[in-house]
Amino acid sequence: MQANKTPHRNAFLNALAQVNDQVCFVLFLDFQIGPELQDLADKQAAEYTPTVFPENPFAERIYVSMGKLLTFRSAQVQTALGVSFAFAVEQLLLYIETSIRHWSEINGVVCQFTEPIDACLQSWALKNANGKIDANLIKTVKYLRLRRNHVIHNASELTSELTKTLKYDGPSLQKSWEFRTTIPGLDFSSGATRVFSADETISLIKLVRICVEEIDAFLAKELDGASVLKWLDKDLLTRQPELRAEGAAIITRRVRKVKKRVLEMYALVATPTEVAHVLGVAI
Repeated sequence: MQANKTPHRNAFLNALAQVNDQVCFVLFLDFQIGPELQDLADKQAAEYTPTVFPENPFAERIYVSMGKLLTFRSAQVQTALGVSFAFAVEQLLLYIETSIRHWSEINGVVCQFTEPIDACLQSWALKNANGKIDANLIKTVKYLRLRRNHVIHNASELTSELTKTLKYDGPSLQKSWEFRTTIPGLDFSSGATRVFSADETISLIKLVRICVEEIDAFLAKELDGASVLKWLDKDLLTRQPELRAEGAAIITRRVRKVKKRVLEMYALVATPTEVAHVLGVAI
């Protein structure tokens, strides 16, 4: 019996899908409204926002000339793309921690968490996993984390760690990912880590999603199928203690519920007989 996903994967992928949608909406608005603002700036460059937009309650608050408003527009798009990227990476890092904790609970392994989380994942996999996690996957998470830190800390200079990553890991990551998929606008060796183009931001969010999918597939394969069934059964009995009762009908219902949940949550296919055997009951 083999799990093919963890129960946390879909929630984080849905969050990333929402980030991608919001990025696309920001870009849609900018493309649609940008030419109109440019036209107004060309015709009324010296006029201030309250004059040009008398019905807009926020025109007085921003109070800049139309010429300067274009600068605000450009800065706003960069901020929106940078924040969206940072939030996407935050989801990835949170996913890794959540899933390792879940794996540890299921398999009964004590996991000492240390920072950064990508190094923790690498160390955990080395000590506890039967399979070997892709080194480029770990390096990609590290790149994303370091770039995200550079954005949210509004750092004017690259940290030494990020500089080393761009120099030594950048070329191999570029080659590896370009061989596997399309990542327009993304340059793993570029030092312009706080500047985002539309294509690059979409590529980065796509990359975060792939990292979640691949790490999840790795962790799922490392779960012990029997332990997953026992864990789900324990949780089920805690929520529905009436299923502890004896009797063929109750036991069959209990087995059926565990079988259904393990398929929905872990994409693990098990027969009623296999479930019953692991739970130590007869059907």
